[in-house]
Amino acid sequence: MRPMRLFPDRPQFRFLLRACGLLIGALLVWWIFLLDPLLGWVRVSAEFVLSLAPGAAEGSHATIKPDGNWMLRVPVPAAAASRADLQQLAGGGSPDAQPKRIHSFQMEISRNTAALFTVALPLYWAFVLAAPGKKLVRILGYGSGAILAVMPFALTLNAMATVRSYFHISSTPWTGFLWSSAGYLNTEVIPYALPLFLALWLNPELRARIFAFIPATESREDGQLTRREKRRQRRRDARAS
Repeated sequence: MRPMRLFPDRPQFRFLLRACGLLIGALLVWWIFLLDPLLGWVRVSAEFVLSLAPGAAEGSHATIKPDGNWMLRVPVPAAAASRADLQQLAGGGSPDAQPKRIHSFQMEISRNTAALFTVALPLYWAFVLAAPGKKLVRILGYGSGAILAVMPFALTLNAMATVRSYFHISSTPWTGFLWSSAGYLNTEVIPYALPLFLALWLNPELRARIFAFIPATESREDGQLTRREKRRQRRRDARAS
């Protein structure tokens, strides 16, 4: 009969304990030391991505206000720029006014919303470091680089989806569904699922630990003892002597 154990002897459980501890540490480092540099990277790279978007106007596309909030200039599709309600918002909707050419709308987001697009980095570090293996530095570098590259595109897609949803800019119901799904995925799924996916893809040691469904005590050969059982055996031998 096996003795009852307070903690299950499973690799998934040990990984979960390490990941929780590392996640707390990584989030503290991110919040205290890395948040401002990462926000700077997101602003500069989002400025570049927004300038390449179809219909983008000249000028700055991502600025920071004195209160810390961000102001984004999001391009408007040319097919929707001539709508009467959008013309009225732009000041060209009166009968005597000349139609105005609308290139973009300004969208304000909070600093915390922008920070959401950087939280994937400490999550990725915690997942990878919880299952250390070979080529750890390379795995951390590749995954961190991929996350840094995704950040500005995720912010840009979220801003464009928000503007399209607010002004009901969509050519077909299917297009509207895709844009609304893009906005949801960029804020509720990608920041949390992307680091786990990258960690599983790049780190074979992590895949082995998570998907090892057989407990370690059941996979050993007959006659072999775990370290815990060896310590218990030595204590029993010491008491008997």
